[in-house]
Amino acid sequence: MATTMVQEPREFPETHWSQLLELQNPAHPRHAEHLERLVGQYWKPAYLYLRAIRAMSAEDAEDLTQQFFAMLL
Repeated sequence: MATTMVQEPREFPETHWSQLLELQNPAHPRHAEHLERLVGQYWKPAYLYLRAIRAMSAEDAEDLTQQFFAMLL
């Protein structure tokens, strides 16, 4: 993921409950699609939150963001 701070942190995107419910079942036919979409939507906002609000270095914020999403897998 690109980790440059070219924009101000913004609100986290809206998540549809149906996506989260389908993520609970790895056998669901759209599981991988929903997981990819969720990570794509939340990776940068989570990273920017850590950089701006928690004042982490770029490297630390990237590592922690990556660790968080790895836990989801």
